[in-house]
Amino acid sequence: MVRPDDRYLDRVDAIRDALADRQGEAARQLGVFATRLAGLSAEELQELFDETFDRDRAAALGALAARFAEGRGEAAGLDSLVFIEHLLPALEADRNPFVYLFKAVCCLVLACPLRQASAS
Repeated sequence: MVRPDDRYLDRVDAIRDALADRQGEAARQLGVFATRLAGLSAEELQELFDETFDRDRAAALGALAARFAEGRGEAAGLDSLVFIEHLLPALEADRNPFVYLFKAVCCLVLACPLRQASAS
């Protein structure tokens, strides 16, 4: 999770396109996320990001991302679902567009064990 810049929505679209064939629901959630953010400037996206993610939340997300990068995805996946479970109600109540990004992440995390099981 990185603070948005001028290319943020382009990256969201590229990720959505890459997921479309393999993870349809995650791609759909990213599409909703991109649509909700489409009219915002980079500065407005940054402001929304900053309002959504205080330092503690941003640090927790960074730690989860690092665990995924280190190959500890299963444990990080479970932790991320717990983290998101606590975050989603507030985002939904505020009608915050980042709720769709986290729903996409949930789809991807929940799909991980299925991919691993089918590979063996």
